[in-house]
Amino acid sequence: MNKKEKELHHLLDEGLSFAKKKIETERKLGEKLEYNPSKEPDPGWWLSFEEFERLVLVTEYHDKTGEEYGQDEGGRRLHATFHCIVENQISEGIEETKRLLTKKSQEFGNRHEAIHYLARDISGDMFLTMQQMET
Repeated sequence: MNKKEKELHHLLDEGLSFAKKKIETERKLGEKLEYNPSKEPDPGWWLSFEEFERLVLVTEYHDKTGEEYGQDEGGRRLHATFHCIVENQISEGIEETKRLLTKKSQEFGNRHEAIHYLARDISGDMFLTMQQMET
């Protein structure tokens, strides 16, 4: 890992640490802050959080349920990031994403698996875009 990558990882760690402390404080004040991918979060509630806070909520859910979601810390962060991308699009009212999530939720019988499907689709699109940028 080069110096720039180390600095970026440090900033990410600091942002996540701050978000965890903020969420813990709000919970002590009686706020119920739980994410469950099987249930669509209220868009206003979801979008009221900073991105780091959303990542913490998604990561906590996966840690609490014991679901395998990455071989290492980087893989778990990436998994949580793609959950957040899908939830952000849903909460922002992007119709194509909402329609596809509904369709795949019915197909899989599970909203959480539908989120994974959409996340794979988005990550594939990102990969192709990055490849095209390199040529």
